[in-house]
Amino acid sequence: MHELSPFKEDGFNRGFVIMPGLQLGVQFKSGQWFRYDGLVPSLEGYIQQLPEAIREHLIGYDYNEKGGFNLKLSTEKEEGFLMAVLDISPRANVFNQAHESSEVLRRAGKLSKLQIFIQSNGFKVDLAKLSQHEVGTVCGLAATLRAGYSRDEMIRLFNSNEDYDTVRLLEQLNL
Repeated sequence: MHELSPFKEDGFNRGFVIMPGLQLGVQFKSGQWFRYDGLVPSLEGYIQQLPEAIREHLIGYDYNEKGGFNLKLSTEKEEGFLMAVLDISPRANVFNQAHESSEVLRRAGKLSKLQIFIQSNGFKVDLAKLSQHEVGTVCGLAATLRAGYSRDEMIRLFNSNEDYDTVRLLEQLNL
């Protein structure tokens, strides 16, 4: 008899998934699950309403107060990735969805898919040399440029949010 996965019970998907923001299709490995709960009005409220069955498997989470949340959950045999994004504006939403999706894919061992994604968008950066957050930032910028927003618009957005570390990273990488 097969044991029922807590991830299946809680609305996670496995197999082939189109990652939000990136619009990149990926095949998760057996034992990996993904759930995107969409754009939410409050990340704090969203986190508080998560069922105990999900929170009890918490290993660690990445909470970006500027608009993103992704959580890696693990059991003995499986891992699940849960993601939500604060609904801010269309431009910020694309960036934040792509940023969080990229962090999930990096954790899930899909860095090579992200490398192909940024190269197809004209970026010449070795993602293997970057931190998880930096990978999310680079992929987020690539996704927003592909969606029709300009680099200057994104720099203005980062500066208006006092996100000077992101601006410095993009300048350092010549993006």
